Amino acid sequence: MNKSLFITLFFSFFYLNCNPPEAIVEPSHSTRVPVAVNLQATKDTTDTGKARISLTWTVSDMTNIRTFEVQRAVSVFDKTGKVTKYNPMQPPVTTTSIVDSFTITSDTTYAYYSVVPTGKDRFIGKASDTLQVIFTK
Repeated sequence: MNKSLFITLFFSFFYLNCNPPEAIVEPSHSTRVPVAVNLQATKDTTDTGKARISLTWTVSDMTNIRTFEVQRAVSVFDKTGKVTKYNPMQPPVTTTSIVDSFTITSDTTYAYYSVVPTGKDRFIGKASDTLQVIFTK
């Protein structure tokens, strides 16, 4: 068998017998728990100078919502560079709002928040978009 005939037969057999790519099916658990949207913050300071942040968000349907886990990361920028501290907010909440408070330790402090819903069927939903809140002394 000559080389060009072999290549033609090889190409025809493998290429023509391939199925077209199939779409990736999104797992059902990622859509059965509604995503928290419209994450908003109102910032203030307490009488003692701590940061106080009131967070609110919405979901399209509360039917399959068990709790919301609010996640926070605080970044401090000072003369030594960036220091990031991750603090889980405990316990998870059952409402669409929470008030957070922490000590402002430098001239500029950035707080990052996201909300992760957990369904009554114990499936964990997608995290909300991250919200950045900036405090300056």
